[in-house]
Amino acid sequence: MEAAVDTLVKIARAHIAYDCRHNREPLSAFAAAPRLYWNAFTRATPLHMPAEFDSPQSGIPTEIVAAVVSEHPGIRCLQPVARTA
Repeated sequence: MEAAVDTLVKIARAHIAYDCRHNREPLSAFAAAPRLYWNAFTRATPLHMPAEFDSPQSGIPTEIVAAVVSEHPGIRCLQPVARTA
């Protein structure tokens, strides 16, 4: 999990640096996640591995909060189809 968070931080830093070099709002290329995912995040079990990183380019302190959901919110569970023989 730590490696995944570290990779996420590196990706975010790269995007923020790119945006700052091009006089754009940091991470402005990314739309907000759909409500479905925000709802899943609020119901998820938080992981106790808080991480912070400051981006010198943007000057915006950022906190990373990780959580685990029991099932993917975008995949519906389908009921088995009854077969007749």
